[in-house]
Amino acid sequence: MSCGIKKDGTFYTDNLGDARVTDIYTLKGDGTEIWEPRFTYHGFQYVEVTGFPGIPSLDNIEAKVVHDNLDVIGNIETSNDVLNKIYRNMYWGIRSNYRGIPTDYPQRDERVGWLGDRAAVGKGGSFMFTTHLLYAKWMQDIEDAQNKAGIIPDVAPAYWRMYTGNTTWPSAYVYNMDVLYKQFGDAAPIQRHYASIKKWLLFLKSHYLKNVIIIENTYGDWYVPPETLTLIFSNDPNKKTPGDYLSTAFYYDMLNIMVRFAEISGNKKDISYFKMEAQKMKLAFNKKIFDSLDNYYANNTTTANVLALAFNLVPNNLRKAVFADVVDKTINEGKGHITTGLIGIQQLMRTLTSNGRPDIAYLLATTTSYPGWGYMLTQGLLPFGNYGTVTPPTPP
Repeated sequence: MSCGIKKDGTFYTDNLGDARVTDIYTLKGDGTEIWEPRFTYHGFQYVEVTGFPGIPSLDNIEAKVVHDNLDVIGNIETSNDVLNKIYRNMYWGIRSNYRGIPTDYPQRDERVGWLGDRAAVGKGGSFMFTTHLLYAKWMQDIEDAQNKAGIIPDVAPAYWRMYTGNTTWPSAYVYNMDVLYKQFGDAAPIQRHYASIKKWLLFLKSHYLKNVIIIENTYGDWYVPPETLTLIFSNDPNKKTPGDYLSTAFYYDMLNIMVRFAEISGNKKDISYFKMEAQKMKLAFNKKIFDSLDNYYANNTTTANVLALAFNLVPNNLRKAVFADVVDKTINEGKGHITTGLIGIQQLMRTLTSNGRPDIAYLLATTTSYPGWGYMLTQGLLPFGNYGTVTPPTPP
């Protein structure tokens, strides 16, 4: 099985890593035989069959979609065909990664619970599917994977033992608990895991806090679109947001979330602590990382300015100036394309919209040139199948 075809007609499997994409079945040789794998699954676009007795037809092979039994509760259809196709791709992409836990890919060797992707996708998926119980269960998986020191791993369950001390990836633990409360009204995960979150944040403070800045970051703003299609990572250092900036911004945002969590969980004695820590960090953040001459954060990447705006780190009287840098980077440097990686994109579209430029968010969402979601459509990555009649949820 493969997700691509080379020019010579053979399968392209280089991007699948160590994933085994071949199933072997020995025919009994007596009448009609039906077989399907029971202990594995494959994400694929193409299938190669060898050793078949005769010439196989489409009637001889059936693809089945394997996913958790989550009801569809939301749908969107617009007047823009590109957006509709992107949404359909999202539907299949998200659904194919729900299998007991939220996974990273259905096709390659990373079919594990990476936390980084879920800091944003968890919220988006909650508008589409009944993800409540799945994510509540995954929150327990994450706490179960927490080590004695308090570190939350980058992958949970911890199939890969990746205890890097990172801040941004494990933030999905906090953000998805917030989603469960805001989207489904479930306070139980916050109450159940409050002590675990607090232990993790205190670990980060005691080990990686230097002059009110969190210095540890493992992955950066993962996968900022590279300059050419032949590159995996961007070679332009001006596009890479400093890791200490990312970790500090996320830590600050989580401190403010913990103020609410302390109230919800009945740990009111902690409220003043988290408020005080957040205030100190905001002052230090703006003193050390803000360029007051040109009104931008860190090295003036789109991600740096977007996170500062989204997390309310920017003083009110400077928000317009900082947002102007976001617009300039997107329209002029990016020529109307996305200029953030995985971290920045979590807040980019919301920040553009909430600051009065939904037209730019629409431009980014509908562009069909590289880099953009619409570009994938031009390369033959079109939505398939029919996911049935979708009835939007009835408002309460």
